[in-house]
Amino acid sequence: MAKHSLFIIHNSGLEDSPRRSPAKAGRRLGQTVIEMLVIFSVTTLFLGIVLTFNRTAKNQNDLFQFTDKFVLDIRKVQDLAYLSQQYNGSDATYAGVVPCGYGILFDEVKKDRYTVFAAFNPDCSKIQQGSYTSVPIETSTLPSLVRFIQFSSNPVIFVPPYPRSLFFPSSESMTIRLSLSGPQTVFRDILINKAGQISRVITEQ
Repeated sequence: MAKHSLFIIHNSGLEDSPRRSPAKAGRRLGQTVIEMLVIFSVTTLFLGIVLTFNRTAKNQNDLFQFTDKFVLDIRKVQDLAYLSQQYNGSDATYAGVVPCGYGILFDEVKKDRYTVFAAFNPDCSKIQQGSYTSVPIETSTLPSLVRFIQFSSNPVIFVPPYPRSLFFPSSESMTIRLSLSGPQTVFRDILINKAGQISRVITEQ
């Protein structure tokens, strides 16, 4: 009788690797999506903080630069008063007349501009009582986000020979406060005394 041998072949290396169940694969995919969302949210938050910081720093730099420019404008007005030269502007009424002084008028409504003017009166001693005619020379507008928050005198007029400062209402000094529009935390104060001395102060709240 023929003998039959039974050979059993073990396919140990060729068996299919175990597959993940659909439930496990779904959970892993969900975790991956959540991780990506967390990373995206953190990145967006970080970028927002950096952009806000840069924008705030730029705005404050604009405030500081304008404050310096405004102080220079004040000094120019003082120089005009000191020189006491004849008026040669566009208003022919006062052509050749020496103004009693030069001043700065602030826009009390918008608080975003100021006008340099010449003050005339046949009797210059009456300037302090507010009796004068103002002839505009130049109007300057503040940068878009910078505003006058306070000016304790409006206008301020400089008269020769020093030039000394005249405040309305009368006072020993005046304060001009500038800040950024919106919530204010940083202020630049400009102080002017009767002798025409100017100082700058940074105030934080």
